[in-house]
Amino acid sequence: LALGGILLVISNDSAEGLPLAERARALSPTPDGVFNLAHAINSLREGNCAAALTAALEIDLPRWIVTQEFIASTAALCGRDDLAREALARALELDPAFESQVLQHLARWHLDPVLEERLVAGLRAAGLKVEEHSSQP
Repeated sequence: LALGGILLVISNDSAEGLPLAERARALSPTPDGVFNLAHAINSLREGNCAAALTAALEIDLPRWIVTQEFIASTAALCGRDDLAREALARALELDPAFESQVLQHLARWHLDPVLEERLVAGLRAAGLKVEEHSSQP
């Protein structure tokens, strides 16, 4: 349920995705931070960087690169450069090829264009050298 909700939010269907993620949280015997990813995604897409950062910080899965990706991006967009650099460093520790492969990583998730643009802008602001988008699948 949670993953379905997150995937709907990623594809720009927050009206269906957020309630689904919340339903999954309510049903979970141990609701962890992954449920906050749907809110981080939705807030970032809407341009509410502060809410996106708050939700990203509550994901609480420090060894998941997606967590670090969202913290780095949203922190940079909020002007929290220290936090952005720390999260970016953790992302690069988790995957040393992250910088060269970030666009391929994002392409696998089929993000809607607005979300992808904001996420990449934040990663660039955090100091990640992201190449311009290409026509590669």
